Amino acid sequence: MSQASATDTKEQVRQATDIVELIGASLTLRREGRQYKGLCPWHDDSRPSLQINPERQSWKCWVCDIGGDVFSFVMKRDGLTFPEALELLADRAGIAHRRSGGSQQQSNKKRLFDIAAWAESLFHHTLLNDPVAAPARDYLTQRAISQDTIEQFHLGFSPNDWSWLVRKAQHDAVDIKDLTAIGLLGVSQKTGKPYDRFKGRVLFSIRDPQGRPIATGGRILPEWAKENPAKYINSPETPLFSKSHSLYALDLAKDARSKQGEERSIIVTEGYTDCIIAHQYGFKNCVACLGTALNQDHVQLLSRYADRVILVLDGDQAGHAAADRALGHFLTGGLDLRILTLPDNSDPCDFLQQHGRDAFTRHLHEAPDAIEHKIQMETGGSLPQVGSYRAAEALEEIIGTIAQAPSLRKGGDSEHKLREDSILSRISRDFAVPEDSVRSRLRELRAARETQANYFPPQPSASDSNPAASIQDSWAQELLEILIQEPEAVLKSAESLSPQDLEDAVARHIYETAISYARQGTTPDFARMITAYDDPAMKHILVMLDERGRERGGSDLVKQLPDVIASLQKRKTKHRQQHLAAAIKGKQLGEEEKLEALSQILAQEKKRHQAPPQ
Repeated sequence: MSQASATDTKEQVRQATDIVELIGASLTLRREGRQYKGLCPWHDDSRPSLQINPERQSWKCWVCDIGGDVFSFVMKRDGLTFPEALELLADRAGIAHRRSGGSQQQSNKKRLFDIAAWAESLFHHTLLNDPVAAPARDYLTQRAISQDTIEQFHLGFSPNDWSWLVRKAQHDAVDIKDLTAIGLLGVSQKTGKPYDRFKGRVLFSIRDPQGRPIATGGRILPEWAKENPAKYINSPETPLFSKSHSLYALDLAKDARSKQGEERSIIVTEGYTDCIIAHQYGFKNCVACLGTALNQDHVQLLSRYADRVILVLDGDQAGHAAADRALGHFLTGGLDLRILTLPDNSDPCDFLQQHGRDAFTRHLHEAPDAIEHKIQMETGGSLPQVGSYRAAEALEEIIGTIAQAPSLRKGGDSEHKLREDSILSRISRDFAVPEDSVRSRLRELRAARETQANYFPPQPSASDSNPAASIQDSWAQELLEILIQEPEAVLKSAESLSPQDLEDAVARHIYETAISYARQGTTPDFARMITAYDDPAMKHILVMLDERGRERGGSDLVKQLPDVIASLQKRKTKHRQQHLAAAIKGKQLGEEEKLEALSQILAQEKKRHQAPPQ
């Protein structure tokens, strides 16, 4: 089991719950081969149509067309929300979890804050003073992290000993259950004993905006890397910590925001060390993500403290994809997003140490806004010839990225409407395409997204037997059926096919999730994927993809992956050619330009009909 799965509360509960035992407590089940069947309680069932797969820990009623995992079964059976189902199953399994409640919850949370502060102080004191921490101090010295920085960021160290923290807690009368609840201890599934989740690591204290310790990040020291290949790990979701709502060093950056003109700004990097070194060089307005891409909650959090955000990303494909996702989120808010890719794809830590503060400052000042960055990435830094295939291709990519954001023209927010109008007018000017054409294509792409159940609605009622989300695109569905059976192929697929290449919103979201897990070193298998979603409709879709994939050949399906990818790419190319053809029919191209455009279409058609890559 991967580290990411082990540190996920939902995954712990899922693994601790036998779906056959859970459903068998409510229904009479009989075994048929490797599966179990029973009468479905949600329709007039005379022949058992509720099917339970113990290997996949999933269930499905083919008549009702519903299914999922242990969480969605309890939600459906008892009419519960996901948090209520999680609490019920966690109680059943004896696992510490977040609870609802009034003063008791507040009292428990205060105690957990105190425990987190105790642990941070212990780890920090160990790093500074204990001989056992000599390797950690040497590592930080090699990374050129100063003593002042170590103290400012409350860096710590956890010795390479499975029970060190347990012994310290027993000595100081700290409850082991509380340390487990805040993610510092795990519980061995083999022995049932607690263990130090961060052993052998330099520790980065994660604090909330008020400066209270809420979680921990850990970097394994090189000498113990063979024992634990996960270089970085973070605390799991706990009552104190949600990585989707937290940013590293925000407690420091919010009070030291630099000003560019009249705007408050915050720099966002991808790693702890990047952020720490930036502070050390005087960029006190720097924060870092916590192993997850920037999302809408992060944007809302940043908007409390800044008017401008400068996102410093790696220059590889993953960095470009992250920029696209961030652009979609920032378009719906009032923040000015700038995106900086440093020369030679350097990260901020290396760049600052090699080139210094002044060079970094210059690049920050020159960072293009998000739309300009997208245009540069799609055009290679210079606008292609008006009406050319390259121009049509770049324009399609840019509009596709903007379409990922919900329509800014809804809801009556005049500021957002003006922002969208300005963006579309600018694209129209840059590519010499009528603004009406740009708006028309944007409406088409958004309409395609919104037909997918209004684009991921809120958690549906557990009593709703008709899943709101579905996959309408057969090629995208086949792609996901293959990848769920063969999750090791996700990164290989991502090299040729990005999430933006999928027009189906539901399929794209699942594909993005799988790629995100794979890039973090977590295998996006069926168990990991179904646990990732709280929405019963999404769980049902994953069960359907898994069932159909296994019916069609299981892991042998991976042989079909190149053909499926090639088909999706060809369809995308054909759609882009429609823009070029429209330009040819129009009056904006001269005769020579029309001939060039026609030759490009013919060349693309020839390439499209070639055999797919093997």
